[in-house]
Amino acid sequence: MVGHEEMGAAQLCCSHGLPLKYFCETDQLDVCAECIAGGLHRDHPYLNMEEACKKRKVYDFSGERLALTLCVTSGRAGAEADIFALNQLFFRLGFVNRIVRDPTGEGFKRELLAFRGWVESRGSCISCCFVVLMAHGRPGILIGSDGTTVNLEQLFQAMDNQNCPALQGKPKIFLIQACRGEQEDPGIMYTTDALSHLSKVLPTHTDSLFIYSSQEGYVSYRSETEGSILIQRLVTVFLKGFCEFHILELLTKVIREVSDINIPTRNQQQRKSTPLVQYTLRKLLYLKPSGMAA
Repeated sequence: MVGHEEMGAAQLCCSHGLPLKYFCETDQLDVCAECIAGGLHRDHPYLNMEEACKKRKVYDFSGERLALTLCVTSGRAGAEADIFALNQLFFRLGFVNRIVRDPTGEGFKRELLAFRGWVESRGSCISCCFVVLMAHGRPGILIGSDGTTVNLEQLFQAMDNQNCPALQGKPKIFLIQACRGEQEDPGIMYTTDALSHLSKVLPTHTDSLFIYSSQEGYVSYRSETEGSILIQRLVTVFLKGFCEFHILELLTKVIREVSDINIPTRNQQQRKSTPLVQYTLRKLLYLKPSGMAA
């Protein structure tokens, strides 16, 4: 688990090592103060990052990115493959990812509140937060490693505009992979993940994005060796396209690819799965770290 002292870093200019605080309108690039003062962009019109993002109607992604992965691995074969894949994605996207394995029901709340404190301590330096929740589930709840439960809506509310002022107007992403777990059999190629009657996205959750592993009332699927279908496809699609497409375009591709998969079950029948995406984003969200070439 990453300690509180480990912090995400703002994106730096590869030429001068200074924060990328400006946007060159001529070259359509994020630049630093030295680029403007004496570099190639000296005579070009520019905007500070906040002004540029408002003009382009996109979220400012020039600051720090913090992620939290809470995963119950006990009895969830394939979970470690998901953790590994997500950690690769977060590293590529410039997120500092805090990983906690096997949280209890109370531990989900405690770790999320600690994460919120970390976010609040960074204040205006934060650009985005990404929270991943993986566990066994029942309607509207997650089941911790000790068998106790936590309400999903309580976890969402902990990071909303009212309870986490540092994230007001900034994107908050939640990825929920909830596993039933009790269907596991040694001979099964795929086990099932289920989360029925998902909590509704409330208007108070502005600038939020919720990604569920299944539609309301349906199971989702997880390979015991390769990890969950949603997370593995999401990581693959995001890594290939994050430099070019905004997140809703990427998620549309994820949904299409997951929906196209024919999933074999124990009785040799085929099943389908469709992820659910709900959002209250008010701008386009590009995950590409500032200064990274496409």
